[in-house]
Amino acid sequence: MAKDMESFQSQEEKQRKRMRLVAAFAVFQVIVILVFALVVMKVKTPKFRVSDDIAIHGLNAVTGAGQSSQVASFDVNFTAPVRIKNTNFGPYKYDAATVSFTYGGVEVGQAAIPKGKANLKSTKKVDVAVTVSSSAVAGNSNLGRELRSGVLTMNSRGRLYGKVELMFIFKKKKSTEMNCSISINVASKAVQSVPLISICIPIPHWKIKIHVFLFECIGRNLTDDILRGARKGGQLVNSLLNSVALS
Repeated sequence: MAKDMESFQSQEEKQRKRMRLVAAFAVFQVIVILVFALVVMKVKTPKFRVSDDIAIHGLNAVTGAGQSSQVASFDVNFTAPVRIKNTNFGPYKYDAATVSFTYGGVEVGQAAIPKGKANLKSTKKVDVAVTVSSSAVAGNSNLGRELRSGVLTMNSRGRLYGKVELMFIFKKKKSTEMNCSISINVASKAVQSVPLISICIPIPHWKIKIHVFLFECIGRNLTDDILRGARKGGQLVNSLLNSVALS
């Protein structure tokens, strides 16, 4: 009789262990689904801007000070380094676009952005030649004052239209807008600045193991994004683990 009782208790303990394993696997599946839904399938708006490393090839400026026969003017030739940063887990395919350079709200130059693609988790670099001229703002009374101050400030505006492709199946339309201010030092003929106007899972003894495993498999950037997404589902995971512990 005692042996039968021990055998029954042993079988019951084995059954409980199997239930714990099944519950642990279910929790793991929930984590995978949460990561996939909150990180991989989440579509973010790509970033579109002109970076700071503008190369000025020529700059002619007339301040108009003490020269009654001349009005203030400028002509600038430079290479604009346009950057399209795609933080999604799929490529961003965009159509051809135009970036307008303005002074005082008036367009003084343009740059054509060809049709292209920014790969997943990467930045597409496009260098375009630009020529801007003050001929359209010859009557602007602030132009001479600004050139005499030594700093010429312009704005760059543009919009990209495209689609983010996920898993080679799902496509999501996304447009991104650029609105930058470009300050050029007239004396040094250099750009001063281009300001843009525009996961840790809460399971103590699993946390380090999961992070290290992901880091070794896919690298630091993707690991951080995946763990960050998993953190959002931490409350649900904890509730499931508590239910398992209570059972």
